[in-house]
Amino acid sequence: MLYILPKSSTSPILSLAALRARAGRCGYRIEHDRHGDWSLVDARLELPLVGLDHVALVEIVRAIETVGGT
Repeated sequence: MLYILPKSSTSPILSLAALRARAGRCGYRIEHDRHGDWSLVDARLELPLVGLDHVALVEIVRAIETVGGT
């Protein structure tokens, strides 16, 4: 299982599957490209969010944690 963040009091360990599930509950989809970058895509519009296209996965995690999706 792929873990994204180390365990801390503010950010629990998240697997990629759990992160994708949280993104789905918020109406987003996480996509990975061939170059190793990630994008957060609006599932309804099928467009990447501004500033979250071809970024590190940690940036996607921060965005999902900001939105909530628990």
